Amino acid sequence: MNGEERQFEPELEGQAEPQPAPGDLERAPDEPRYPFWTYGDFVLYLFLTLPLFMIVMAGTTFAIHVLRVPGNRSVYMLAAQFAVYGLSFLILKALFRIRYDRPFWSSLGWSMPRRPSLWLLVGMALAVAVVVAAAVMKVSQVKGPMYELLQDPAALATVAVLAVTVGPVAEELFFRGLLLPLMTRTLGAAAGVIVVGLLFALPHAPQYGWSWKQVLLIAGAGSAFGVVRYVTGSTAAAAIAHAAYNGTFFALYFISQRLGTGPE
Repeated sequence: MNGEERQFEPELEGQAEPQPAPGDLERAPDEPRYPFWTYGDFVLYLFLTLPLFMIVMAGTTFAIHVLRVPGNRSVYMLAAQFAVYGLSFLILKALFRIRYDRPFWSSLGWSMPRRPSLWLLVGMALAVAVVVAAAVMKVSQVKGPMYELLQDPAALATVAVLAVTVGPVAEELFFRGLLLPLMTRTLGAAAGVIVVGLLFALPHAPQYGWSWKQVLLIAGAGSAFGVVRYVTGSTAAAAIAHAAYNGTFFALYFISQRLGTGPE
C-alpha cells in the first residue's frame, strides 16, 4: 500500500498492537487493503438507500403541504434527512458485515484523536476564517430555507443542537469516512479531498438558495475537514472540527443578534 492509502487507515477492533505511522511500512501481502470496500459497494449502498431517502422525504413533504402539520417545515425536512442518515448507516453496517465481516465504526475510521481539543480549536478557527472570507467576498444574506430557520427561535434552537451533535457525526461518517478513502485512492490526496469537499457542499446548496459563493465557502470548509481526516486518520477528529465549526457559527449569530448587528 502507498503512503496516501495508509494515511486513512483506522485502528481496527481487536488489534494487539498499534498500527505503524502512515507510510512507515508496507502492508503485508496477506493483509486486506484499505479501504476494503469498492466503488461497486458504494453504488450498491446508494441503490439501497436512495429509494429510502425518496420515500421518507416524499412522506415528509406530503405531511407538510397536504396534511399541513404545524411547525417549521425546514425543521421537519432536516429531521427527515437525519432519519435517513441513521437508516442508511444500518444498511451500510449490514453491508460491511455480510460482504466482508468487518465492523462499522472502526472501518470508517471512527477513533478518538490523541488531542481532541486541538481539532476543536481548528474548527473554531475555520469558522472565523470563513466569516472573514464571506465578508471579503461580500456574500449577501440569501432568503432560502436556512434564512427561514434563523427566523424561528424554536427551529433555530433545534437546528443548533443538531448541528453540533448528530449532524457532524453523520456527515463525516459518510463524506470523510466512506467516500474520501475511495476518492483518495483513485485521485490522490489533494484531488480527493477537494472533490469530496465539493460533493459535501452540493447537498447544502438548496439551503442557501444555490448561491455559488455560499457553496464555495462550504466546499472550502468540507475540504478542511478532509485534511483533518487525512492528517489524523480519524473521522472522529473531523467530526469534532465540524461540530466546533458549526457551533462557532451559531454562537457568532446569537452574539450578533444580541448586539443588534445580525441579519434582519
